[in-house]
Amino acid sequence: MDTEKLGTPLGKAIIKHTRHKLDAIRFRDDAINKVKKDNYNFGNKRYLYIPFKVSKDSHQKGLKLKILKGSPGDNNTVKTFYLVYWFNGKGLRHLVGNYSQSFGVRECDEYLINLFRTHTDPKTGYWTKDPNITKRDEKRIVEKPDTTIAKGYTVNEVIEAYCGAPIHEEEAERGFRHNNAFPLVETEWVAHSKEEVDKNRVKLDKINQQKLKKHYSLPICKKTSDVRSFPKTCRNPEGQGGKLTYEQVSFCQSSNIAFAILK
Repeated sequence: MDTEKLGTPLGKAIIKHTRHKLDAIRFRDDAINKVKKDNYNFGNKRYLYIPFKVSKDSHQKGLKLKILKGSPGDNNTVKTFYLVYWFNGKGLRHLVGNYSQSFGVRECDEYLINLFRTHTDPKTGYWTKDPNITKRDEKRIVEKPDTTIAKGYTVNEVIEAYCGAPIHEEEAERGFRHNNAFPLVETEWVAHSKEEVDKNRVKLDKINQQKLKKHYSLPICKKTSDVRSFPKTCRNPEGQGGKLTYEQVSFCQSSNIAFAILK
């Protein structure tokens, strides 16, 4: 393996310090608790990285404590463990964790031990994997199976199922609307009682009726440019049912014929 391509070995990398070098502190909880942002000069910086007194040949190499300047009047000192390392010739920072009562020196050290074991070469000390890439991959959402894939039913089978006939040993209800919609795709459905379905259907019919009335109450567009106006102020006379009145289409308000005109 060509170790030159893996990066700089631990203990030999020289990381440039900031303009004002900060004194290193011990890697102990009592030392970290004494760190207060009021005791540091931030200048124009929003944060500082305080080094720890650790061995340059150990898994703690490059560990820093980041403190935030915060807003005026805020006495709380936010402290975060960061690991500064070299990978593929670049100086990088890896977020270890926020310092708190549940994540202190012991938890940080255990994290670094595992990180060193899984991301470096034990013989050479080179970083073989980038911890930031590993953390990013762990946060990726696992894709769910595609639930929109059709089951491959024929047209005749779908028509028969719509009429209430079973299809491929699956029970179907007439119209696909009794208690639940018939699953034509691989997906999960939540069962509802007949009372709930009827109640929701009444609400839906009422909403659709209001949409119809609102649409057909609009005047006919006199100019072609007004057809695509937004929000709509008139109806397209050349469209399907464009010149009909609300009373003329109210008889089909429970079907899909009138609503197709609204699309």
